[in-house]
Order: sequence, then structure tokens, then C-alpha cells
Amino acid sequence: MLAKERLLKALRADSPALHAAFEAGLLGPRRAHELLILAEGVALAHARQGGKDMCITAGMVQTELGAMFAAWTGLGF
Repeated sequence: MLAKERLLKALRADSPALHAAFEAGLLGPRRAHELLILAEGVALAHARQGGKDMCITAGMVQTELGAMFAAWTGLGF
């Protein structure tokens, strides 16, 4: 996940989404958005702000393997 870490670093340094995506080795902002949704469950804007004002719900859920702690946003786990 080096691309994700490079992307987050660039976004937090206030790089535009296009430049941040290229710095992370991605093809563009759409790929950056997809990466963050899948890996972190956040959009580019929330990642840039470090999750400020973002609603994260957390709790224990039962799975076939037993209890698991899970946290989720409106975009994913």
C-alpha cells in the first residue's frame, strides 16, 4: 500500500488531487478516489482533512469466526 501512503501524504500537504494521484503513481484522481474508498473507506476530501467532521460508526459484530470489532463510514468499512 505504498501508493496509498504517498497519496495521503500528498493530499495532507495540500497538493491538488491530480498532482497527488500522479505523485502516488496513480493514473489520475479517479484511481486515487477508488483506492481510498477501498482501502480506507473515505473520499479524497475527507482524507485531505484527516477525517475532520467525518462520522465513523464502530461496534462489535458477530461473524462466522466469532466477534469482530468493525468501524465504518458511509462509504465503506
